[in-house]
Amino acid sequence: MIYAFLILAFVLIEAVLFIKYNTGIYLRSVFTVSIFVGYSLSLLLSLLDGYYEKFMLIQYNIHTVVFHAFISLILFYVGWKIVNFKSQVIKDKGLDELVRKVSTLRVDKTILYYVLFILCMFIIINLIFILGKIEYIWDSPYGKNQGRYISIIKSASLQKFLTVMYSVSVMVTIAISSVTFHKRKEWMIPVIIPVTTLCIGSILFIHNLSRGAGFPLFMLAVTGLMIKGKQYWFKSMVMGLLAVYMGLVGLYARGHSTTGLKNYSVAFVEYFNTSLSNDDDSLRAPLYSLNPLDQIPPFTQVVLIRKYEKPSMLSALKGVIMQLNPLPTGMIGYHNIGISSLREHLGVGNGITVPTMAQLYHPFGHYACLYWGLFGCYCGIIDRKIRTKPSIILYLAFLFTIYGMFIGLHSHFRSFIRPVGLGFILIVLDYFINSLNFRNRPDYF
Repeated sequence: MIYAFLILAFVLIEAVLFIKYNTGIYLRSVFTVSIFVGYSLSLLLSLLDGYYEKFMLIQYNIHTVVFHAFISLILFYVGWKIVNFKSQVIKDKGLDELVRKVSTLRVDKTILYYVLFILCMFIIINLIFILGKIEYIWDSPYGKNQGRYISIIKSASLQKFLTVMYSVSVMVTIAISSVTFHKRKEWMIPVIIPVTTLCIGSILFIHNLSRGAGFPLFMLAVTGLMIKGKQYWFKSMVMGLLAVYMGLVGLYARGHSTTGLKNYSVAFVEYFNTSLSNDDDSLRAPLYSLNPLDQIPPFTQVVLIRKYEKPSMLSALKGVIMQLNPLPTGMIGYHNIGISSLREHLGVGNGITVPTMAQLYHPFGHYACLYWGLFGCYCGIIDRKIRTKPSIILYLAFLFTIYGMFIGLHSHFRSFIRPVGLGFILIVLDYFINSLNFRNRPDYF
């Protein structure tokens, strides 16, 4: 339990730095919050309930899980500080300087419109292929993870490729739409454009009754803090709470209805009414169940599995290296790292994904914490560059990395590293643009 409080202390430190010293939002801050939400929040809330019992949870492994998360957080900070040790820009200039620099960003509206239009058309067409029929977008007869790819696509490899490309296009659309929404007045862009494209990018999250149904709204909140500064904190907080509620609705609806926008909308109202109508305290859900991203239970299962099954560290290291790319798995093949699903272990019908931190722990044990130190170096580079030479490209890299952090909370390493790898490619692209002095061109985006 002590490590859960120590993780909370890091969150409070980040909050003080943001509020009192005006340091702004860092990837460091977001990673700290993600670790807190995944591996500390539910445990602390359980103190108010007086107990902590969940499916898959193994009580005597909780200490190992939270300790591993805390050490990973410490090494992340060490890695972040290594690449920012001599940088005075972040410490001295803070958020005001960042907001001032962001206000100078320009965009070619014609290019922006073409990019968003192509992305949205690709998303809609691909969505029909993925779901099978266009009417299934509104009301599907299948539950979550059931009946997909049965009507149009017969090739398994093509299914996976289109799904990956769809995910990439959604990430790009949400990232660009979030920035455009907050910069629409300076760029003289109608509000309907970013709102529409953001909604299109959110369709599959909501349709699939995902715990990430509110993630696009969360991205909008984070982008608002980055672009508009501390004055946007209240709106961002409201958006964040609504995003959490949307995630809880997704988890609730899985056991009560089939997928589809219509069914999610019904569940959105039903979940609220159910919560209000429950006057009997004994029937109320415990507070820790309100965290849709609690990853302690599946991690405790992985700790147990590792006691009886330890994969080769060398083979797993090769798998990590091979997966450090954003290309579709169908093109490069799948290279195993550790356990990626608990379906066979628990004997259940549907797959239960293993969070990234737990998957790395399976072959490497506590040595896996070193990986998060390297990830801290990567995040430190983005945090430094986005404050010294901000650009739209770096903003996309920033948002992709956030996407990777939160999807990695409840999904395996491959899902985590794909958006992070895209962010790395964008950093390299930004470096070459700076080297070739394209930044002064009037049509630079």
